[in-house]
Amino acid sequence: MPCLPCKDLNRVFVLAHKHYDMARNSPFYLVSTEIAARMQVDMERARTALFEHQRACMSAIVPGTIGQNSLAN
Repeated sequence: MPCLPCKDLNRVFVLAHKHYDMARNSPFYLVSTEIAARMQVDMERARTALFEHQRACMSAIVPGTIGQNSLAN
């Protein structure tokens, strides 16, 4: 069972990924990629925060998966 910070960080990452996808698929993306680029930076920051927490979180460590990144929490 993932810890509460794992769940929260994963939720933030999923939301940031959805926002990035919406920005990439919007009609104004053809005119300006600046908004999508900002959304991508936010998504990558959320992913990094999640991975950094998972490296230190005991509930995220599953035997046999050390060194693998997982977003399945």
